[in-house]
Amino acid sequence: MTLADLQHIIQQGESERIEFKDATKGLPSSFYETAVSFSNTAGGIVLLGVNDNGRIIGLTEEGKKFLLNR
Repeated sequence: MTLADLQHIIQQGESERIEFKDATKGLPSSFYETAVSFSNTAGGIVLLGVNDNGRIIGLTEEGKKFLLNR
């Protein structure tokens, strides 16, 4: 996925298949609920480090470790 792809997804905003998660205080507990929900339906995209307004705010070290260990 390219930067342009990510920007396009963010510009679409949240929907039934796109979810933004603020991860400035670590991995949000709602991440797991969202992931399970997407896996039980048509799938989707969870973007960590993006707030509900579509602003890229980045990840904590915990969030980065979570992604690197998957």
